[in-house]
Amino acid sequence: MNEERPVETIPVSETWMRLCRSFASWKFLPLHPRDLWIATTRMGNDFISNSRKLTHWRRAEHIIAEVSDHDLQRLKVWAEINRRQSENFFRVMLVIYITIPITAALVLGQLYPTEWAEIGISLNEVALIFSIYSVILLILFVGHWKAQEIDDFLQLSLAERGIFTGTGNEGGAEVRLPEA
Repeated sequence: MNEERPVETIPVSETWMRLCRSFASWKFLPLHPRDLWIATTRMGNDFISNSRKLTHWRRAEHIIAEVSDHDLQRLKVWAEINRRQSENFFRVMLVIYITIPITAALVLGQLYPTEWAEIGISLNEVALIFSIYSVILLILFVGHWKAQEIDDFLQLSLAERGIFTGTGNEGGAEVRLPEA
């Protein structure tokens, strides 16, 4: 039912959810053949042009096409908060999944060297544990990447509309460039 209403009357929270679905973490994998080609040619210094060709970016452009400038700025604030929370969570998980286990293993190895050797953990078991940790960290990394991508997408969308907030503008007041 909400899809039938004009976009400008849809609350920011609904638009946010639609954007998040467009930038879902599983879309990190380029499943569309065109997206696969774009992803493999992301070399050089222009990532914006290739990103804008990706299916999920084009879908997101349609989502915000009718969103007011004011609501787009609100979405950008949501994206910044989301990105910061994602980054903080990712950092905490790095500490939990890497630093703590490695430190514990090293300390226990120093305190109880003979008992540690008697435990008899095989190389395959160690490889399995590190593989599981790697997959978990990869999932967290992709989630953070997508949070950053939403933030970048909205920043670019604001720039295309000639609205610059928070970047080099103390207090985040709106700055509009004169029409060319």
